[in-house]
Amino acid sequence: MTHEHSFSLKSRTEQKRFQARLVSVSPLFIGAVSALLYLAGLLPLIFLVFALVLSIIAPFLDVPAMVTSGKLRYYFPFLLGETERNSTLVLHAGTLFDSWFLFRKDMSASERKRLAMGGMIEGMINLIEEHKRADRRDLKVRTTSYILNERSAAMLGLEKRPTDAFQTLILYYNYFNLAASYSLLNRRLVFPVDQVGTDLRRQHGGADRAQAISRETQEQPPPCHADRGDFLTTSPGPLPAALRLHA
Repeated sequence: MTHEHSFSLKSRTEQKRFQARLVSVSPLFIGAVSALLYLAGLLPLIFLVFALVLSIIAPFLDVPAMVTSGKLRYYFPFLLGETERNSTLVLHAGTLFDSWFLFRKDMSASERKRLAMGGMIEGMINLIEEHKRADRRDLKVRTTSYILNERSAAMLGLEKRPTDAFQTLILYYNYFNLAASYSLLNRRLVFPVDQVGTDLRRQHGGADRAQAISRETQEQPPPCHADRGDFLTTSPGPLPAALRLHA
């Protein structure tokens, strides 16, 4: 897996052309659905359709713009980090934008899961190494993911915790966005049905587990079923190679 994002390999003109097509098609779709809702006497539902379309196209516009402005950075494909604020680093384990551009059409579902999981793990290792060199001891790391389930998270040294209500609300708002990503991951139309927003805390040995799983993902699909949206969190503490952040 290359560190270079396939979207960034496009010329600036190609990137703008893709985004322009996406933006131009969206009003046509909303207009067609509005006409159907009007005929059915359900026009007030157009606000729901508008919110749905907005949640779908937003990552295709926001992610490239925020990366260009420095508000987001890729630690590796499928793992992004926001600009650090108040000693807190917010990570995002891939978006619909990443799924669209990084999954080749000929890839099987298991290959896509391996690619996504491997990208997250490699990104976490890069993060660990970067902050190990900086000898950071006050960093809190939080992330959302539709890829990790509880079993996969446990292999990375994470444990379940109560869910952050605000992040859960955001995840539910982006339900159809997540469903689209989930469907691309599985190569078929699938809707997440498990609880959205599981809270997990970092444990000891995370880096060693991440390194081992990184090697395994080069040979076989990870034990990842991508069947829920997960919310991971770590609290302040020393940050050596294991990314050990204690409560």
